[in-house]
Amino acid sequence: MPVGFYGKFCTEVNNERHTWFVQSLVKASVELPVVDIELKDLDEYLDENAWFHGKNEPTLRAFIQHYKRVDQVDLKYPIIMNPQFGVLDGLHRIAKSHVLGLTSIKAVILTELPEPDYIGEF
Repeated sequence: MPVGFYGKFCTEVNNERHTWFVQSLVKASVELPVVDIELKDLDEYLDENAWFHGKNEPTLRAFIQHYKRVDQVDLKYPIIMNPQFGVLDGLHRIAKSHVLGLTSIKAVILTELPEPDYIGEF
């Protein structure tokens, strides 16, 4: 896993907040086959508020931070998806692929999620 690979995926399960760190998702996906996904099949994420919830205001500073991450992301690493929750990791890679005019992106599909790294109140 490259240096700087960080982040988390959170979702509500049975009124609890389940959190997986990207490192755990990457570890669970290492042996899985990499497939090509058409970007048009991921268009729903283009209109989703992916990064600016709660205290994360969509300020210019916050936009610049995400712009830098989109610019620096390495497309050789596949996005991580799950049939139930969709994209778990890889929105910056999806954004970069769109900016570059690509039509597909590499992905791994986790059919089973590892145990959450954290469970707490939502």
